[in-house]
Order: sequence, then structure tokens, then C-alpha cells
Amino acid sequence: MNSNNDSTSKQHRIVIVASLFIGVFLYLDAYLFPLKHTTETITKLSAYRSSGRRGTSNYTTFTMTTEVRTYDIPALLFTELRTDSKIGLEKSYITGAIRKVHLDGGEFTYIYTVGYLRTGLGKIFVPAMMLAALAMLLFFKVIDNIRGRANLTYAVFIFALLLLFAHMELDIF
Repeated sequence: MNSNNDSTSKQHRIVIVASLFIGVFLYLDAYLFPLKHTTETITKLSAYRSSGRRGTSNYTTFTMTTEVRTYDIPALLFTELRTDSKIGLEKSYITGAIRKVHLDGGEFTYIYTVGYLRTGLGKIFVPAMMLAALAMLLFFKVIDNIRGRANLTYAVFIFALLLLFAHMELDIF
């Protein structure tokens, strides 16, 4: 190995560790970081149906729009909400990602868990990304193809960034 390979190796390890850090940060933000409570009024409820190319997979996205922003919500919560009603939201103090919705039901308050990592596809994709990053770290020296190793490294990092954007519900695409 020449010194050029050693420098790219070090850079790739840093990128992989950054990907792992993003995954850990997502878990901390979804379960541990402090929350801020806000009260918002629902202005619009929407359901968007999408299907696969061949029509084999149907997926419905439920959204709730308040005077502040639009949130993706689970189907169970969608059926309980009404336009012009006030709801309590618990959001991460760090990222502002929604974690819980409080509905006042008369003598009871119903609390629904929401969020990409807690109820969405993030509960599958974030652990998969973290396992891929760990595998890359463990088997880094085994991958002899430097270009292939670089491609895998950057693919895991881009995937981690996309998961971070999804967790924060940033509509960048």
C-alpha cells in the first residue's frame, strides 16, 4: 500500500463513523433527548395513496397540517383527528421532530406515539444503516477494491443523511 491509499482509508473510516454517529443521534433524538410541548390547531387532514409501478403495492401516507407545518402521522391517529381541533405536540428540543400527539378526549387525554423512527419505516432503515456501517468498519481491511470500498462508504453515508432528513421531516425532494 502506498501513502495515498492510507489517507483515503482514514477518510473512509471517518465517514463510516460519522454515519454511525448519525444513527446513534437519531435514536437519542427519538427516545432520549428532552421534549418541548406545543399546542397547535389542525387546519387540514390529508391521505395520499400511492402504488407501485405494477400496482402491486399500495401505500397510504396520512398527513396533518397545522398552522405551523405539515406532519406525517399513523393511520390510527388520522382516524381520531378532526379539522379545527387543538392538539398537543411533543417535539424533540434538538431537532423539532415530532414524537407524541396528545388528544383531549373529555376526561381522558390520549397520547399517540408518532415520528419516523418510532412508527414509520425508520424503525427498519436506521438499524439497517447502522448494521451496514458496523459491517463496513469490521470488514474494512477485507475489502481490497479501494474504489468499491469508497462507493460503499459514501452510499452508507448518503443513506444516513437521507434518514436524518426523513426523521426531521424535511421536504427537500
